Amino acid sequence: MNIISQTDDLALIEVDNTGVIVSFSNPRTTTVNTIQKISYKGNKQGICIRFWGQDNSLPQYREQIVSDNNIVPTLIQTKRDITLGAGLYAFKKEFISDNGEVNTIEVPMPKAAQEFFDRVDIYEYLMEAAKNLFMHANIFTEFIRKNDGTVDSIKVKDCKYVRLGEQNDQGRVEKAYISGAWAQMPYNKEGETAIDREIAAVQLYIGREDVKQPKFILHTGDNFINDGYYNSPAWFGSMPWIELANAIPIYHQSNIKHGYTIRYHVKVPKGYFYTDPGTDAAEAITRAQSEEKNLRQEFMQQFNDLFAGKNNAGRALFTQFDINVAIGSTYPGITVEPINVDIKDEALLSLFEKSNTANISSQGIHPTLANIETQGRLSSGSEIRNALNMYLAIKTPTPRRILLKAINLVGKINGWDPEIHFGFSDTKITTLDDDPSGTTEDAAVAPTPAPAKK
Repeated sequence: MNIISQTDDLALIEVDNTGVIVSFSNPRTTTVNTIQKISYKGNKQGICIRFWGQDNSLPQYREQIVSDNNIVPTLIQTKRDITLGAGLYAFKKEFISDNGEVNTIEVPMPKAAQEFFDRVDIYEYLMEAAKNLFMHANIFTEFIRKNDGTVDSIKVKDCKYVRLGEQNDQGRVEKAYISGAWAQMPYNKEGETAIDREIAAVQLYIGREDVKQPKFILHTGDNFINDGYYNSPAWFGSMPWIELANAIPIYHQSNIKHGYTIRYHVKVPKGYFYTDPGTDAAEAITRAQSEEKNLRQEFMQQFNDLFAGKNNAGRALFTQFDINVAIGSTYPGITVEPINVDIKDEALLSLFEKSNTANISSQGIHPTLANIETQGRLSSGSEIRNALNMYLAIKTPTPRRILLKAINLVGKINGWDPEIHFGFSDTKITTLDDDPSGTTEDAAVAPTPAPAKK
């Protein structure tokens, strides 16, 4: 048995010249999260946190396995880019009838909001927030206030570095703990550990402005799948397919680099290189046998030099044979028969295509929007336009509501005009008949509710 490649979850091994994929159960991919006690520098009594994955490194593993895949990163990145659109814009709502019909009127970005967005680099914030939302279904936004109680800055704390504390008696999580060492901590079998590093404790937002929290974390995200602490992305069930898809190219690469493929069957008649010494003397026979061995080795070396290596591909081999005139036949000679070899391994390639299909389906986005080829073709312009319009209409409203929660909270705390809302502008694909450029910018309706006016 030869181990070709091995990770925590999969191994590619060679058994009797056959490639075998072995899958191991990885505790990092499990969702059995437990409360564990950790003591650390400055707090010997310890804290209780909710593990994220059985060994508390599920976000790290999730990002690692996704980054190794050939299509999932592009799909997630495309969802992020379409959701963020062309950036934020400000608007007011105008009610045009008693039944609640609304028009949106774009207005200049308020000065206070623009100054805040410039200070925190709002697009950088949104990209980081969207990445955590689509990758992990959680967003942890740290708010820092000024002395007057207004919000000075917001910043995303990456899911890899955040763990939630234990719920109190009312079922509410009060604190989040920040550390860059969760995946490196030496947990024992009870989950306890003691590390010589600081862990920052930050209160979660309590939702009351009569209590001024100088610093807090707002935990938002898509809680469609939730274990009471952490959300889980809807595509997480496709992790086995992602792991499988990641393993197959490694196997093929190893096969190409290290595999030995037989291309020709060279048939040499027995005794072809032997020259009869014409005597029964033992010394002469031994010498003839030695010469035969040397000639055989020389022939094989010359044959290998002729055909081996990419620079020798396509060469021809010429051989001669003698004719036995007496019996009208040929003397035995060297024959070379090519062997047709399929190193593509159609079964694995078919499985790879199925894994790609499963991964595309799990992400809930048309592959054409990520420029991913399916069924041997790329989509037409009209198909791309329809797919984009459908995605904007169905898939972006909820993520945008989630992304705007932190911004709307800043506006509420800092006293921005409540009549002004924020949304995302979209660049829509049009036909050349509608617009010579093929694109047009369209302001999306912000999903912030406003009271009805009459």
